[in-house]
Amino acid sequence: MIGLNIKNLRTKNNMTQKELADKLFVTSQAVSRWENGEVEPSISTMTEIAKIFNISIDVLVNGDFETANEEANKKEPEKEVVVETKYVYDEPVKPVLAVCENCNTPIFDSSGIHRFKTSHRSGRTTHYTDHVYCTKCNDKRIADAKARKIAIEKGKAEVRKKRRMHSFVWPSIVAIGLLVYAIISFVSKNTTLGIWMCVASVSSFTFFACLILQNNVVGEVWVTVAGWSIKWPGLIFELSLDGIIWLITVKLTLAILSFLFGIAVAILATFIGAFISLFIYPFALRNNINNVETEHEEIDL
Repeated sequence: MIGLNIKNLRTKNNMTQKELADKLFVTSQAVSRWENGEVEPSISTMTEIAKIFNISIDVLVNGDFETANEEANKKEPEKEVVVETKYVYDEPVKPVLAVCENCNTPIFDSSGIHRFKTSHRSGRTTHYTDHVYCTKCNDKRIADAKARKIAIEKGKAEVRKKRRMHSFVWPSIVAIGLLVYAIISFVSKNTTLGIWMCVASVSSFTFFACLILQNNVVGEVWVTVAGWSIKWPGLIFELSLDGIIWLITVKLTLAILSFLFGIAVAILATFIGAFISLFIYPFALRNNINNVETEHEEIDL
């Protein structure tokens, strides 16, 4: 009986089994089984069917459609109340993996953590400090470091250029002076002295040029040799007037000898430095022009 009533209501409202099934969220086969009397819909389903056709459950069960139509015409159609349900998806909060020590920004992704170390010396001990930066601050740090490196290299190049110019000017003055003396010696037919003055002119130029360039071992060799000294033994004297006079005399003598020895080793250091500079100067000049740093070069910026 109920199945036949469902079929009559459906055909009366020009509705197919599939359309009714879609409204009830069931299959069209289920509607077909109801209409053929194989099974009966549940109470909740019958309630939904009655709402769809705007009738009561009693009319759906009993099939008194004419009375239902008259009552439906007398009553205002009920407004369908649609309840909208909103679902709010709460994204899980990501844990803070680190905090940028430069801008205090929390870092949630491991790929955004950039760790590096800085070092500073305290006496003979080197201390290392760990740092954590975010990507933005780390990129800025790298860019600043590159700019700083370029500025330092530019400054070093300027210092080397200045040294190169000085290495041409001041040694040339000394070399020209010696060369003039050599010419005078040749004119006065003192050939031996003239030859030595020519050698001294060339070697003095390379020697002083190497000292000014400061990118070679000539300066270190000169300081090492010139630093040689004599360690005199201790003196024992009699505590009397003659003993004190003897002590003063000996001390003055030793001081004069030390001074003369210092002059001698300084001259020796100059000769050695001038000799080796003849071979070192071309390489020192090339390194200066090519901006090549050496372990002997110290540039303060």
